Amino acid sequence: MVDRTRLPSSRYLAGSFLARLAEEGMAVAIALLALERTGSAGPAALLMAAWLVPHILVAPLVGRSVRGFVARPGFTRSS
Repeated sequence: MVDRTRLPSSRYLAGSFLARLAEEGMAVAIALLALERTGSAGPAALLMAAWLVPHILVAPLVGRSVRGFVARPGFTRSS
């Protein structure tokens, strides 16, 4: 008998794993393609840097925006 309570979580886990694999694999694939086409590591490194710039720029903004919503252990919020 199939336990139906576990199906949504296992489907979510499988879907999130595949999405993460595709996201991380795409950056490596683009860098390897640039390396193959140009024969130099320079363009591949520039592509990897360009791929990471949005993540680096947006992460502090997202952190600042969710700071008020996330409870930190050991800290109490005083009104």
